[in-house]
Amino acid sequence: MPIGYYGPLRFAICACAALYAYAAWNENRIGKALAVAFVLLALLFNPVVPVRLSRSTWFYFNVGGAALFAVGMLFAMLKGRR
Repeated sequence: MPIGYYGPLRFAICACAALYAYAAWNENRIGKALAVAFVLLALLFNPVVPVRLSRSTWFYFNVGGAALFAVGMLFAMLKGRR
């Protein structure tokens, strides 16, 4: 992808992770653990001070971040059913 693609993508991921962290913090113990994980993800993908890693390392963080967002969505869906 072109280099101009990664700046807005980092901003979007960082903002969404921060929002998820804020929403999860007020929940039970599992919510607090998710909040901490989302804060770490937001710090990893922050656009202000980018983290420089190799392409192969980013692959694992990207997959892990997508899995974390999937868990966060599942957590939100299950919370809504109560």
